[in-house]
Amino acid sequence: MEIESVKCECCGLKEDCTQDYISEVKSKFGGKWLCGLCSEDVNDEAKKVKKPPEMDEAVKAHMLFCRKDRSNPAIRVADGMKQLLRRRSAVELHVSQRNLLLRNLTYQIHGMWKYENNKPIFLLAFDHTEISMNTSRITLRPFKLTDVDDFLTWASDDQVIQPGLSWDTVATREEALNFIKDACIPHPWRRSICIDHRSIGFISVFPGSDDGRSRADMGYAIAKKYWGQGITTMAVKMAVPLVFKDFPHLVRLQAYTTLENKASQRVLEKVGFVKEGILRKYKFLKGNIWDLAMYSLLSTDPLAVDPKQ
Repeated sequence: MEIESVKCECCGLKEDCTQDYISEVKSKFGGKWLCGLCSEDVNDEAKKVKKPPEMDEAVKAHMLFCRKDRSNPAIRVADGMKQLLRRRSAVELHVSQRNLLLRNLTYQIHGMWKYENNKPIFLLAFDHTEISMNTSRITLRPFKLTDVDDFLTWASDDQVIQPGLSWDTVATREEALNFIKDACIPHPWRRSICIDHRSIGFISVFPGSDDGRSRADMGYAIAKKYWGQGITTMAVKMAVPLVFKDFPHLVRLQAYTTLENKASQRVLEKVGFVKEGILRKYKFLKGNIWDLAMYSLLSTDPLAVDPKQ
């Protein structure tokens, strides 16, 4: 899996992505590479344009907008993200909540600088449409019974425990405690994804046996409030080398996602998993038979970015 650094043709920001992902983005925007932020803005702009070609006109309009001010990338990105947040949160958030998010966003972006040789260096890191948090806050560890209240917060959410997961939501603290005790702690490899040592999700690996002992299945989920911040991507990057270390006989790590779960597919692609195809009507889960996208990573494959040490 070859990784290439590519520059957004609108705002100039750079991202490290797989060649397949680069090709996919270019195919959507007339051969031009756009970062996650500009992609969102162009998609919104295209909806306003009534005459064809909608996407081409939207791309040109956004490129003109970005070129108006090249002097300060931090301010430009902060303003762009604030506009995006205002559009997306107009209905979902109370105005006071939205304004608090906007203030925090401006503070985070304006603070991401360091100085080398007395020159300011801009440190904003993008993960598609995501702004990544400080990765030192993200850890993986075995579950503990004391995780019960945090576990209940996200494991009771149908949007987190989606159709692609084989287990059901929990409804009570007692159910959460029993699940941790009976299904998490004894599991061969299930880790809590933590922010500041508090559980916000999980990663599970199911090693095969007998003829399938050289492969294992991986699954993961995190609390909805942490979606879109690059946390899942980083957690999976952290988990992969640990899994191959803990299971030295393992050659292949594989993961399935429903076709509707585009976010999970992006996570796998950014980590370095290869999409192998679509398994039609492959698995019966929660009352339905699902088509699943199949991804794999071999022990000899490189990760897209070095995992956190």
